[in-house]
Amino acid sequence: MTKLFILSNNKNRQRGFTLIEMIIYVSLLSLLLLVLTDIFTSSLDVRLESQSFSSVEQDSRFITTRLTYDLHRAQNISIPANIGDQGSIMQITIDGNNYSYDLSNNNLTINSNLGTNQLNSYNTRVSALSFKRVGNPGGKNDIIISFTLSSISQKTAGPATKNISLTAGIR
Repeated sequence: MTKLFILSNNKNRQRGFTLIEMIIYVSLLSLLLLVLTDIFTSSLDVRLESQSFSSVEQDSRFITTRLTYDLHRAQNISIPANIGDQGSIMQITIDGNNYSYDLSNNNLTINSNLGTNQLNSYNTRVSALSFKRVGNPGGKNDIIISFTLSSISQKTAGPATKNISLTAGIR
């Protein structure tokens, strides 16, 4: 009779998972999801940091090239007017047209009779813009241009920033 009882007990036994097996499976799944989430957030941080740095670098090259090009083509520097003068606005004359460079809402803008254009992209901000006229009396004068360029997107350590200073003048 004991043999019959053991056989009937084995037949009635249900297949399934025990509580311990479920806890192990859920723990392993949670660990896997945690690792995948960490990898995903790390890749997003690297992408954001790269984008911030790239925006600042591209805008700094474009702005410095544009300002140098425009000053080389200029016939006259109206503002700053005298050697040693310094300000946040520069006005030059190119082919009879006046061009004014200044800071408007953290954007470097160029104003002319053709309209207003923004020189930096929407991913960066310009601050501490300064134009200083230097040179010799009676000679061709140069302008020392300095500004700070910052990314709008924040990386973990803060925005990417670059301080720029260049000297350019009339040819």
